[in-house]
Amino acid sequence: MSLGPTLRKSQHNLRCDIADGIMLDSYPGYLAQIVTNLVNNALLHGLESRPDGEIAISAKLVDDASVALVVSDNGAGI
Repeated sequence: MSLGPTLRKSQHNLRCDIADGIMLDSYPGYLAQIVTNLVNNALLHGLESRPDGEIAISAKLVDDASVALVVSDNGAGI
């Protein structure tokens, strides 16, 4: 939700593919800050020259104690 205003100002799309039922025992503020920073970096650096960029966030259970979280974009790369 905190990224809404930033994403609305751009022409880029955010796609989320988060598996249902994922429960974390962690620090949600830290995780939110990391994801926010990754999305903002993609918007500012990776997608700045693309009119139709896409950022994808996915999460799935790996096993009973692990979650794979992936943030990717179709930007310029590093």
